[in-house]
Amino acid sequence: MKICLFGGSFDPPHQGHRAMARAALEKGGQDKVVVIPAARSPLKEKGHGASPRDRLEMVRLAFQGIEGVEISDEEIRRGGISWTVDTLRAWKAASPPGTELSWLLGSDSLPHLPKWKDVHQIFSLCRFLVVPRPGFPREVLQTLEGALEPGEIQALEEGFLEVPPVPVSSTEVRRRLAEGLPLEGLVPPDVEEWIRKRGLYGAVRR
Repeated sequence: MKICLFGGSFDPPHQGHRAMARAALEKGGQDKVVVIPAARSPLKEKGHGASPRDRLEMVRLAFQGIEGVEISDEEIRRGGISWTVDTLRAWKAASPPGTELSWLLGSDSLPHLPKWKDVHQIFSLCRFLVVPRPGFPREVLQTLEGALEPGEIQALEEGFLEVPPVPVSSTEVRRRLAEGLPLEGLVPPDVEEWIRKRGLYGAVRR
């Protein structure tokens, strides 16, 4: 079985995240995508954004109705900083023989990849599926030369999915909410309802 793990802050989850999961299933040949919201992302500041509970609930709302997508709260239950390598080790240990693990990420994460904990071991545990993001084309891989092994860069190249760039970002969603601007379909309706009901990101409560 081919299982794709999709980790991240999801602060908040948006339509782009849904598109990425679909791309992994439809273009990446995955049997299942497991969405794993982080307890705390190692590359993001502590104390900003929504609580783990709110993010987990928004993830459940955001991905409902997509066949082949499951939600896992394993990193939130584990607590602390959510290291990708720890999650992959756990999956590798628990998966039946023959299971192929992939990790899904946007191409805007590639410049940060060399900073990931035990990044070289990560490449031994999974393959990467990369969804294009505006401003981060395949050519960004050239900037990783010297920071990653040639075979690792080649693996990333082979993992690029042929789909249109995903233009939505959580940063943009938070900015619009803080400024009182309409979200204009950037997040699923149920996610927007949760955000406004809870007054997250400076949104006016409804």
